[in-house]
Amino acid sequence: MFTEWKNKKKRAFELLGGGIVTGESPKDLATELRETSFSPCETIKEFMEDVARRAKIYSGATISTYNAEQFVVDLAFNGFLEEIDLPPEVEYEKKPNNIIPFPEQQSSKENA
Repeated sequence: MFTEWKNKKKRAFELLGGGIVTGESPKDLATELRETSFSPCETIKEFMEDVARRAKIYSGATISTYNAEQFVVDLAFNGFLEEIDLPPEVEYEKKPNNIIPFPEQQSSKENA
């Protein structure tokens, strides 16, 4: 999936919950995901950890937070991102709230 990063200037991905993110590298994509998130956290590492936690709750998916590339690869592998083709002249503006948040885990009291 990410073997051609050097051959393509910018790649675009559609998010499972709606929205599109673009970037020239996995780090760019992770940064754009963070910048358009409802809960961007203080650092990119904290953001990736939060997304991984939410993905686990949402679908049981395991998302690596080791680095941005593995994070993005795992999001795509688990269906949270899908690469799409965009016409070269199309520029997508970064928009806050471009990502629909994963649901929070219910407390054990709510489940009882």
